[in-house]
Amino acid sequence: MNTEFKNPFDEMENDHIQTFFQGSADARIKAKLDNTMGTIRFLSNIADVYLGRLVDTVVGMTGGDVDNASNPASDEQSLLPKPDSAPKYPNR
Repeated sequence: MNTEFKNPFDEMENDHIQTFFQGSADARIKAKLDNTMGTIRFLSNIADVYLGRLVDTVVGMTGGDVDNASNPASDEQSLLPKPDSAPKYPNR
């Protein structure tokens, strides 16, 4: 009987070589997961910034009334005094 015996040290060396060039399975999975989560974060940030404005723009273009509660600039403008109620140069 001629059974071929594999040297465990050769197997370990091959595993180390494969790990060196390809990285461990855990590291590859973590890297892929980090890339996927980064992409999802990027897309959600874009949606957060632009989706509300896009909806307001489409509603405005179709002739609908844009809800001022979703527009943060309208809240700041409502805190400012009306131009007619406070003169710009009161001492003139």
